[in-house]
Amino acid sequence: MTWNMFAVTVTTFFAVIIGRNILTCGDIEPNPGPPKYPCGECRKACSSYRGAKASILCDTCGTWFHADCVDLSPGMLAILGGSDLPWECHICGCPKPSSSLFDSMSECSVDSINSDSYPDHHNNSPPNGSNPGSSVDRHQKLSNRNPANFRVLVVNFQSVMSKRCELACVIDTVKPDIIIGCETWLRPTINHSEFLPADYTVYRKDRSDRYGGVLLAVHSSLNSHAVEVSTDAELVAAKILAGKQSLVVCSFYRPPNNDSSSYMDALTEAITMLSKSDPKAALWLAGDANLPDIDWSNDHVRHHQYSHQISDSFLQVLARTGLEQVVDFPTRKDNTLDIVLTNRPSLVTRC
Repeated sequence: MTWNMFAVTVTTFFAVIIGRNILTCGDIEPNPGPPKYPCGECRKACSSYRGAKASILCDTCGTWFHADCVDLSPGMLAILGGSDLPWECHICGCPKPSSSLFDSMSECSVDSINSDSYPDHHNNSPPNGSNPGSSVDRHQKLSNRNPANFRVLVVNFQSVMSKRCELACVIDTVKPDIIIGCETWLRPTINHSEFLPADYTVYRKDRSDRYGGVLLAVHSSLNSHAVEVSTDAELVAAKILAGKQSLVVCSFYRPPNNDSSSYMDALTEAITMLSKSDPKAALWLAGDANLPDIDWSNDHVRHHQYSHQISDSFLQVLARTGLEQVVDFPTRKDNTLDIVLTNRPSLVTRC
């Protein structure tokens, strides 16, 4: 074998070995070409192979994005990946979520929350000029748009103060226009600013025993005011004026250990009063009814954990007021306990 032949053989051998090492690292693809799932920002491939960058799919446009390209921190990405929360890219109307929440709360975890501060999640605009995808811009535009474009976040808190970090993450990601919550477990001495950002108008009804409790939080860009309902039931309501359309929003809660027909009578009477307060208004009522006996696929009572009268009277008031229940999936184990009622189901594009 001549020296030239030996040199060519060695060169080829090392080229193959080095090439295999590069491929194993996952830095290049075996067959380079246009990526099947390009990132909406950097246009490089989003892939599920081991060692690839974490990616997230926009629920609206179906485009993949690298998490670091849209400033999604590992903590926020983990929460989104472990839940059914929707995520939209900034092109579809939601700004790039800020990772400052997790950067500034290094000791904060899903299981242990000790933060006393709340991030200003609506201050994402660059210093020079307005970002057309910012949350402030979006809310200003929505204040003059159809309520079908509102984002409503329904939360069963089970102690809002112990979940401030998680709530901050959800609000920062979803950018809700309206928050409907129950089981707040709040005391009157607790200020709204301790658990919600300042750009929400909050309506609350706390319970004296530090459990239960309901709240509504409406973004301050929307024109809202309280609707007074005289009732012993845990219920709070507000009216929102959106152009020519008026919207009555309500948060309610039925304690699970309350098998009293008198409490259900108070709740159904309050719902009836709300429906009559503005007959032309769209109604959105949400909360935890704790009615596992109702099969919402056909609006019938199927079990008897509570007396039949409890569930049946609730179904009757929905029929009288023209309200439809739109949550079609279980919210706790196999039961749909947290529900959303509306007289305008056409305004609900996704639940």
